[in-house]
Amino acid sequence: MMKSFGPSSAAPQVGFGLVEVMVGMVIAMIGILAMTQIFALSEGQRRATTSGADAQSTGALAMFTLERELQMAGHGLINTNCQDVRMRDSVGNTVAMSGLPVTIAARNDTAFGGDVPSRQVTVVASSSSTGGFSATLGDGMATSASPLRVHFGAGFRKGDLLLISQPGKLHCTVLQVSATPFPLAPPFVAQAVSVPGEIGGNGVLWQIPHDPDPADAPFNPPNADNIAPPGGFDRSLATVRVMGGTMTRLSFFVQGRNLVRRDESAPAATPPTVIASNVVALEARYGLDLLPAAAPDGFVDTYTDVLPPNTPDNRIVAVRLAIVTRGTIPERVTVLNRANPNLIPLWDGGPILDVDSTNDPDARNFRYRVFQTTIPLRNGIWNN
Repeated sequence: MMKSFGPSSAAPQVGFGLVEVMVGMVIAMIGILAMTQIFALSEGQRRATTSGADAQSTGALAMFTLERELQMAGHGLINTNCQDVRMRDSVGNTVAMSGLPVTIAARNDTAFGGDVPSRQVTVVASSSSTGGFSATLGDGMATSASPLRVHFGAGFRKGDLLLISQPGKLHCTVLQVSATPFPLAPPFVAQAVSVPGEIGGNGVLWQIPHDPDPADAPFNPPNADNIAPPGGFDRSLATVRVMGGTMTRLSFFVQGRNLVRRDESAPAATPPTVIASNVVALEARYGLDLLPAAAPDGFVDTYTDVLPPNTPDNRIVAVRLAIVTRGTIPERVTVLNRANPNLIPLWDGGPILDVDSTNDPDARNFRYRVFQTTIPLRNGIWNN
């Protein structure tokens, strides 16, 4: 019998069949789809968290800066009733400015891509460490170059800015002490009170030098440039108030989705400083005490964006503010889910911001935050 030495059976086959491959592809696709959904959800949450946090921190910073500056508004200026002030700035230009602690003006941010209504808030204050103490004028001043003499000048120092005011005059005047004041020897003594309504009396007069000096007194105009009101200032009727070494005039407004600050005393070409980015709008209102200026109570009776003519400075006792910020990253869908998703109320019964006015097609896809507060003007309240 012959034996066969060949394989007793066929070798076993290994690998995946078509059905197995298709099942594996389906499982993989389901896994990829699940991971994609999880990634999309995570990315959406990241966008919402980042955008909301950016808007929150930006608004808090912007509001803190404005509140800090507004709390100093009117320092050394209250009860001067200077609706208009003439002074020479540090670069040699004669400028006119408001003597009110705060002024609010309309301003449209055209750099935003549209025409967004907003406000410009200008704060005026002095750097006087004594709160703007004053002395009465001891001798008449026909022009701003006339000798400046007061009843008591021991607190005046070289470099101090002086605000000269008198009821009924067209405007007030700012001059600068150019040298150390000194008492005048007789016969330069204060005249006795002789005019009805005058204050002051007998005593030695102090001479307050205010010569034009580009180095030591750059805020004094040349002698030929008179910045005093018509008729000058009258003795014992005018008040000379010490403003300290500087008189700050800072304006805040929105420009190109940034809240910026501009020093109005700086040269015109000086660009404003960015305080906070992604700020859409700034809204402000005066808080007025409507009681007579001679006896105010310091409480807000009404809010308005337009001051009545000749409003006394001590009637402005607060400022109501609203700041609108938005996140840095737009959402993939509209997040303003309201009946009118384009409208953002700034406060109850107050103005409304229309985000569609920005001409930004993604305006409704951003997350917005509205910050509002009422800031008391403590210098006005305390001086009342």
